[in-house]
Amino acid sequence: MAPPRRPARGASRGQAAIELLAGLPLLLAAALIVWQLAAMLAAAHRATASARAAALAARGAPAQVVVVERSVAVPAVLPGVGPLRIRVRTAVRAP
Repeated sequence: MAPPRRPARGASRGQAAIELLAGLPLLLAAALIVWQLAAMLAAAHRATASARAAALAARGAPAQVVVVERSVAVPAVLPGVGPLRIRVRTAVRAP
């Protein structure tokens, strides 16, 4: 019985590069989704901080509840995504 044949030395050369090129769009899409989520979280934090500051500045008589609404634009990173906004409503009751 003859020994098994070995593949030629350069037969699989370049396979890793092709696999990387095939996976690159998925990596890019995942990075864009993570970036968009980070932008949304940052905008939500800005909107919450703005609403709290406005509610504390607008508090009036004791036992009065002040409700403030704020809206912050979110930059769209993903292609095809329309304008995004984060809306926050905060209520503060003066002691």
